[in-house]
Amino acid sequence: MQFVGRKNKHKDDCWADAISYATKIDYDKVYKSLKIYEEENGGLQKIITHGILSKYDYIMVKIKYKSTFREFYSTFNVYDNEVVVSIDGHVFYLCKDKIYDSYDIAMWLLEQKVDKIWYRSLGNIKVENAEE
Repeated sequence: MQFVGRKNKHKDDCWADAISYATKIDYDKVYKSLKIYEEENGGLQKIITHGILSKYDYIMVKIKYKSTFREFYSTFNVYDNEVVVSIDGHVFYLCKDKIYDSYDIAMWLLEQKVDKIWYRSLGNIKVENAEE
């Protein structure tokens, strides 16, 4: 697991970083176009996040039995998927064993409960016929 620093250009902008990394759209374009959907607590309205990520073929999974991020990370295939992780009041991007977030919250992040994730496969999945 490696932490890659995020842009963090504005207060409470984790949503802009996560969406920018997940969609490959420039951070400034994401921030400027979606700032109007920001909630009072600084987060982006969940319906907006979901709509954008769905448009980019991410599948949302709501975590019924919330595990810590450390537990989630140890059980989910983080090598073959791009993942946007939502914890209470924070969202971040994860891909190829790299966590795109601030270094200063690394230890805090590991023990936070995961609310939901959005993920998409990095490549094509090959399905083989079992009879062959």
